[in-house]
Amino acid sequence: MASPTQHDNRTAHAVDVLCLRAASHNAQQLERALVRKYITTTHQTVRENKLLLDALQISPDEQSSGVDAALADVEVATIDDLVKAFELLVRSPAAGGGAGSIFTPSPIAAFMVAVVITPDRAAARVVDPACGCGALLVAALHRLYEVNGGTVPASRLIEEQLFGSDIDADSVRRTKLLLSIAALELGSDVPDLSVHVSCFDSLDPRNWAGNSADHSFDVVVGNPPYVRYHELDAAYRKALPARWSVLGHGNYNLYYAFFELAEHLRAPGGAVAYITPSAYFQASSAAPLREWMIAKQFPTNVVDFGHATVFPGVMTYTAITFSDGKSDSLSYFRCSSAAELSELPLAGGSIFAHAGLGSEPWSLVGATHQRAVCKLASAGRSLLEVADIRYGLATLRDKLYLLDGSISGGCYTKKWAGNTFLIEPSATRPVVRVSGTSDQQALDSALTRILFPYKVNAGRVTVWSEEELAEYPGAHAYFTAIAGELARRDRGKKAYANWFAYGRTQGLTVNHPPRLLTPLYASRPRFLVDRKPDRLFLNGCSLTPRQGSGVSLDLLAVVLNSAVLHYFIEQTSRPITGGFYAYQKGPLGSFHIPDSVLEAEDEALASSWPDRNLLLADLYGVDLPATYA
Repeated sequence: MASPTQHDNRTAHAVDVLCLRAASHNAQQLERALVRKYITTTHQTVRENKLLLDALQISPDEQSSGVDAALADVEVATIDDLVKAFELLVRSPAAGGGAGSIFTPSPIAAFMVAVVITPDRAAARVVDPACGCGALLVAALHRLYEVNGGTVPASRLIEEQLFGSDIDADSVRRTKLLLSIAALELGSDVPDLSVHVSCFDSLDPRNWAGNSADHSFDVVVGNPPYVRYHELDAAYRKALPARWSVLGHGNYNLYYAFFELAEHLRAPGGAVAYITPSAYFQASSAAPLREWMIAKQFPTNVVDFGHATVFPGVMTYTAITFSDGKSDSLSYFRCSSAAELSELPLAGGSIFAHAGLGSEPWSLVGATHQRAVCKLASAGRSLLEVADIRYGLATLRDKLYLLDGSISGGCYTKKWAGNTFLIEPSATRPVVRVSGTSDQQALDSALTRILFPYKVNAGRVTVWSEEELAEYPGAHAYFTAIAGELARRDRGKKAYANWFAYGRTQGLTVNHPPRLLTPLYASRPRFLVDRKPDRLFLNGCSLTPRQGSGVSLDLLAVVLNSAVLHYFIEQTSRPITGGFYAYQKGPLGSFHIPDSVLEAEDEALASSWPDRNLLLADLYGVDLPATYA
């Protein structure tokens, strides 16, 4: 048996080989060649199935292209290998990229169908409304065959109980091939196997219209496409909210709508199993989805993979959401890998009453952590009440505006396209890239400048006119040289106050009071004190104590750099790539500062770490895990 490392290496090799072959061979020919190789490798005999018999015939075009020989180094020893190979063809750049498509590993697919296709659902009609190449439908076929004790032919299960759809015609064709092969392996070799998998957009309700009995299913399974708002066609993303209520807010993700679709498709008493990004627990754009879920009493069990990435080569944090529509609460489970699923009992998890959840971000943690988080999010006043939180500059082309502080002839220098430009100091401002500033010393010694084509009048900041820019010949020459690059911002579709202005108007505040700066994403708190009133910042947030709040800047720095906040953020937010968390207005805003902390300011400031952590934990009344103390 191959080790995990060997398997990963084999998968990586298959990705490279298939992407390379897809660039030089017809994708459908590759697909047929993969079927031939699999059937030959596994010593299967096809006598009746017309779809498979056709694929086994090598056409003159396939013969001349050498497509079978091109796959000599691709291993397809199991049906899971074949499913994965088909999915890789969909995702290859030569095949159009397969937007949002992610292969469902077999342990996950098997677990999902085992939970929802129970023995009492042996006759269940099962649908996958975004089936891709059919991984979940193949798993469902095996599960149905199992719960029926092998007494119902696989061909009959496929024809009477399995249904699917996908927007990609190639995926639909490959699903039919895979189900035919799966039936063959289960002893069903029939001439005209009727596979009910259609090619259409599942999020267009018209495609599910007609006889309601035909579109009512006992089980809905899926790994719906993960497509961000900005990646959708403009006309399509505008039309979707009118069809699906859960898409009514912000930059939604396409998979949100598939939860609502599942509710439309399942019959009374039916079950749902979806694997999706876990971001819907917290994302602001998912607020309508969370509200809808609770109103429908949708989530029954949630299996959260936390920091683990279960899709090979894809940095997406995921969760499996189950629903049977029969519970007023959800059970929450943490799982660190797909391999653990086979031993995961869906009983004894942390229970969250639907009545206690809603559109606000969900903090799904264990009971002990839940009590601690409740204290940290309710004692005293919220951070938003005691501090003004703002985002930094957004030029949309930072590298074009930033200067490294090098001086020549009294001017700052900027190199571009082989030329060196001399920029007048009065056309610049000091700036710091917070994400790249490691500690207080680095902030205090930062020399970076930024081109600042703005004027300040009575605290109001406005962009220069063309005439005002011309008063700075060096800056004017440089801006003229980079005009083409600036025009590409926002895909060239947005008109700015002036063509050399920053991409957004945020973060332009000058002559500000002392404040704290934090990167937008970090593995732990990093709040640095900025006492330079004319300095701007990028890639971060600023926090300034509100007048009359009674909270000093120094105390705020102590509290926000503490293990208490570190613990709070990790319990209430979702991680991103590399174990980083968001230190931004949303996650920070619900953290509270009790009066007891203000009263102990002198003691907190006089103590040193880790004594400060112990003091603050005591003032908040929480017991921090040893990893935070």
